[in-house]
Amino acid sequence: MGTVLTGVTKQSRLIIGIDGITNEGELFNQGNVQIRDQVIVSSEGITNENGYWGFGIVSCNGLTFMDSTSNLYGGSLEPKLDGTDYELYFTDPQGNDVQITSDGSVSIANDTITLAMMAHGTDGNLITYDTAGAPAAVATGSATEVLTSNGAGAAPTFQAAGGGGAKSMFMLTPGAAALPNSSFAELEKESGTNWVYYMAKFDAAADENIYFTKCIPEDYAGGSIKITLYWKANAVAGTALMKVVVRSPNDDEVWDATGTPSTVETAIDCLADGAADDLIIDSGTWSSTLPTAGDALQIRIYRDADASGGGTDDLSVDLELLQVLFEEV
Repeated sequence: MGTVLTGVTKQSRLIIGIDGITNEGELFNQGNVQIRDQVIVSSEGITNENGYWGFGIVSCNGLTFMDSTSNLYGGSLEPKLDGTDYELYFTDPQGNDVQITSDGSVSIANDTITLAMMAHGTDGNLITYDTAGAPAAVATGSATEVLTSNGAGAAPTFQAAGGGGAKSMFMLTPGAAALPNSSFAELEKESGTNWVYYMAKFDAAADENIYFTKCIPEDYAGGSIKITLYWKANAVAGTALMKVVVRSPNDDEVWDATGTPSTVETAIDCLADGAADDLIIDSGTWSSTLPTAGDALQIRIYRDADASGGGTDDLSVDLELLQVLFEEV
């Protein structure tokens, strides 16, 4: 089989093939190398000290590398002309080109590292970079957690998902309101200088009402419902006591009733705190006897002008309602 020389390094062995070797210096090896062709070594020798190779003028062709399963694959050893560095080229078992230089750097062709070549890790971990720019792992999070940025200079982590804010359900506008036979808010079309719109005007001296019917969206998840009134008034101060009454009957329940299910009333204090006719936004929360997705929804909106149920209503002019937003929170 040829002469076997044991190297001085911690790696395997060098096998010299039957084609012979001419060696006027000394030869040391690192790695598992089988040489099938002639090797010419100058009087400078080949050395391996402190983990690197030093050369004289060396020509070495026909290098055959053996992997852990005894598969052979070829390469070549090319010294630089100054006799101080080397470059090692070979083709791995997958046919990829690899270059190793004496400064310890390794160059591998692009798009050649496969999943099978990567070190094993922990199921669910992700690869990132730490503050030093070195590869690092993001620890696996818990079920329902989401990957969250921690800003510049910090690796991401898995954290509990945020609430995501309110989710719009539907909007009501006065033009779609149903008016009762009496005690109803005045429905007025306003042709402004720039915009045309409808508004429901609730008197300061008497309780007045408007009605709507809607359907609870199928993606409603059962959370509390925020009810927001968009309104204005020709006043700079005062509070109007607005109330929103809701009822959500289901299949086989009486439509024109106040019970089963019960009505729920949400009071919203509407405070005039800007210039006259400025848009003002106030809201309240419906948090009990909540509906389910797909339910019908009956809505009554009125002004409790005499504050008979408690609270304060001292806005001396009409409250002009522009729209109402329902959101799940």
